[in-house]
Amino acid sequence: MNISKKITYTLMAILISGLLSLPLTLVSPSGVESVFWMGVSKARLVVFAVHLLAVAIVAIVMVIGVKREYKTPVFLRFSKFLNNPTYYPTLRYVLFGVSVFLSFAFVNFSILIPQALSAISGWLVFSAWMLYALFVKLVQAPADFVSVKFSSPFPSWKGLSRTQKRTGLVLFGLGLLYFCLFIPLNLENSATRNELNLDEMLMLPHVEKMLSAQPNLQTALYRFLVYGDYIYGFLFYGFSAFLLLPVKLIYGPSYIDHLQLNMLLLRQFANVLPAILSCFFVTWLATHFKKLWTSIILFIILLTLPGVVYINNTFWHPDAINLLFIVLTLYYLDRDQFKFGPNFFFAAITCGASIATRLFGVFFFLAIGGLLAAGTIKKVLTPRKVLISGLLFIVLMVGAILVSNPYTFSPGELNAAKATFEHRQSVLASGINEPDPDNIYRTGFDAWWPFFTRDYGNGVTLAFLSISALVGALGKSRKAFYGALLVWLVVISTYLIGFVLVKSPWYILPFLIPLYGAAMAIPENLDGVFEKLRLNPEIARIVKIGIFVLITTLGLIQLVQNLQTLIPVFLTI
Repeated sequence: MNISKKITYTLMAILISGLLSLPLTLVSPSGVESVFWMGVSKARLVVFAVHLLAVAIVAIVMVIGVKREYKTPVFLRFSKFLNNPTYYPTLRYVLFGVSVFLSFAFVNFSILIPQALSAISGWLVFSAWMLYALFVKLVQAPADFVSVKFSSPFPSWKGLSRTQKRTGLVLFGLGLLYFCLFIPLNLENSATRNELNLDEMLMLPHVEKMLSAQPNLQTALYRFLVYGDYIYGFLFYGFSAFLLLPVKLIYGPSYIDHLQLNMLLLRQFANVLPAILSCFFVTWLATHFKKLWTSIILFIILLTLPGVVYINNTFWHPDAINLLFIVLTLYYLDRDQFKFGPNFFFAAITCGASIATRLFGVFFFLAIGGLLAAGTIKKVLTPRKVLISGLLFIVLMVGAILVSNPYTFSPGELNAAKATFEHRQSVLASGINEPDPDNIYRTGFDAWWPFFTRDYGNGVTLAFLSISALVGALGKSRKAFYGALLVWLVVISTYLIGFVLVKSPWYILPFLIPLYGAAMAIPENLDGVFEKLRLNPEIARIVKIGIFVLITTLGLIQLVQNLQTLIPVFLTI
C-alpha cells in the first residue's frame, strides 16, 4: 500500500468515526434550567458546532489530498517538516503524549460530564491514536533514535557498579527495618476516631466517601473522583483509597469499623514509605552510592531527623508523597545534566505531580528557567530550542496536573478547588485565628530558625549544608543539579520565611530534606579547586583529609542528636 492510500484510509477512518459520534452529543437532554434550544443547553450546542467544524475540516483535507495526491505546496512543506530527523523524537513523543492525555480526558469526561463531552473527546482519542500510528509507520526514525522504555525513568541495575549495588541493597535493608519499626507505633492512637489527630479526623471521611457504595458503576466512579477536599490532590486521596480497597473487599461495608488496620495502612504506606523513598533518593543525590559508609550514615541521619520521625509517627498526611515528587524532580534534573532530553521532561511530570498534590512544585519555576538560560549560555540550546523545551516542560507539567487531579475536568469542581486554595493561602499568610502568646505567627528568619534547628538539623549542620549547596552551584561537578537545588532552596525559603506565618514541621520538609542532597558537594568539587589553585599534592591531600574529618564529625554529632530525640519515642512502645 502506497503512502497516499495509507493517509487517505486514516483520514477516512477519522472522518467516519467523527460522523458517527457527532449526533451522540445531542442524544441526552440537558437539565431543565439550562435548556436553550431543542432540549439542549448553549454549551452543548457549542460543543456540537465545534465537533461538526472539526469533522468538516477533516473531510476537506481528505478531499483535497485525494484530488492532488497530497502534492500541494502545503502538504509538501508539512511532509518535509515531519521527515526532518531533528524533530522526530519531539514529534513522536508529543503525539504519543497527546494521545495518552486525551485518553485520560475521555475517561474523566465520560464520568464527570458524559452528555456533553464524551462523544467529542472519544473521537479525539481515536483520531490521536490513528495519527500517532500513521506517523510511526510513514516517518522513518533517525539511526540514533532510541525509544524511551517504561523502565527509562528508573536507574538501571546493570549500569551500577559493584559498590553502588551493595550500597543500594544495604539501604534497602535499613529502609525495610525502619518501615517495620513504625508498625507498632502506627497502631497507636487509632482504637477509636477520637484518638486520631485533627487532620486525620478531617481527611478520613473523604476517603470513606470515595469508597462508599453507589447504585451503579458510573456513580461510584464519580464519587471516587469528586471527593471534595481539594486542598490535597487526588494522588494522595486516590492512593489512600486504593490502600483501603483490599480491606473493603475483605470485610465489606463494615471495613470502616477496622479503624486500627485502616490507619496502619494509611500511615505506613502514605507516610512512612514515601518518606523512606525520599531519603533514599536524597542519599543518591548526595553520594550516587559510590561510598558505602558515607551513604549509610547520611541515610540514617535523614531517617532519624526529628521532623521526619514526627511525620511518620501516628500521622497520615500528604507531605511525604509531596516530598517524594520534589526529590524525584531534582533527581531527574541531576540525571539530565543540561542534555534537555527525556529526564528533563520526566522532571516536568514529577513537578506537575507535586503541584497537583500540595502546590510546592510551583517553586521550581526559577530553577527550570535558570537551567534553560544556562543551556543557552553553554550553547547547548539555541534560542528556538529553549522556547520549544520550555513550552514542552510547561505542557507536560500542566498535563501531569490535570491527569493527577481528575476533578479538574469538571468546571464546577475546579472552581471549588480554586476557592479552597485561596482560603488556604489566606490562612498561611494571616495565621490561625487563635491566641498566640509565644508570638509564633510571624514571618522572618528569626521566627523560623528555631523550627528549622529543632526538627531538621542543628545550626552548624544547616549552615554547612547551605555552604555546600553554594559551592556545588559554583563548582564544575554536576552543575545542573546543584544549580537547580540552590535556586529551589532560595525560592522556597523566601516563600516560607517571608510570607508564611503558620509553623509546621511538614511545611519545612520539602525545603530542608533536599538540602541534604548537597552534603558531599565540597569534596566532590575539591579537585577542580585544587587544579585552579595549582595546589601542592601533599597540601591538597591534607585539605581533603581535613574536610573529610569535618564532614564525618558533623554527621556523627547530628546523628547522635537525632538518636537522642528518636530513642525516647521508641521506648514508649
